[in-house]
Amino acid sequence: MVGSMSPHAARRRFPRWAKVILSVVAAIVICVLALFGVLWWNLEGGWDGIRRPAQADDRAVVRARADVREPLRATTAETDGALRATLGEPVTGTVDSCEPGQNNWKVHDGYTLRCTAGHVLLYTAAPQTPLDTVVAQTRHLADAGWRPEPEFDLEVYGDTASARFQRGPDHLRLRIEPPTEFSGLDIPDSYDGWNDHDVRAVEQAAGEADGILVTVVVTRTYFEDS
Repeated sequence: MVGSMSPHAARRRFPRWAKVILSVVAAIVICVLALFGVLWWNLEGGWDGIRRPAQADDRAVVRARADVREPLRATTAETDGALRATLGEPVTGTVDSCEPGQNNWKVHDGYTLRCTAGHVLLYTAAPQTPLDTVVAQTRHLADAGWRPEPEFDLEVYGDTASARFQRGPDHLRLRIEPPTEFSGLDIPDSYDGWNDHDVRAVEQAAGEADGILVTVVVTRTYFEDS
């Protein structure tokens, strides 16, 4: 038909400069979206900040808690055996705590939950026993396989002393102090997580003691989803 226009002729073509502009705009949009994604990812703490956080009553956590009881009890018994001969029978307690991890742009723990269990041993030296004598008695911890942690070897400050030790996956915190200096137990605790402590007898004994206190806290981390 005269005057008809072919489909190819009817199709309007973009000028080259328009195609260039569209390509540049598309590239800018993609870059902006990519930068926004990276920023959001970092603000949320990466994968650790957006994945479902573990809970203290999850099946895997409960199973790990049950599995740690016997080996931790055995380690504590060996520790007590090394100290009981010179320090006497301790008052005992147990601790269990789960601390949620922080994963954001400021802090990246790398886990959503960390759980630690432990045993507390409180020994009371005979009244009038000198501090250096009590400190010497705690050297028997080496007999149970405990080794000082780097930078946390036994140090004496006035009428108190403290140290940290390690034995395989287990950790030990030692504090030696007169009853007047006792300000609470140095135990794993979580203010915004989960705790199951039984230390009432230990705290009561510390408040009633009249000799130097030797507090031993043996702990092991039994769950960490890093």
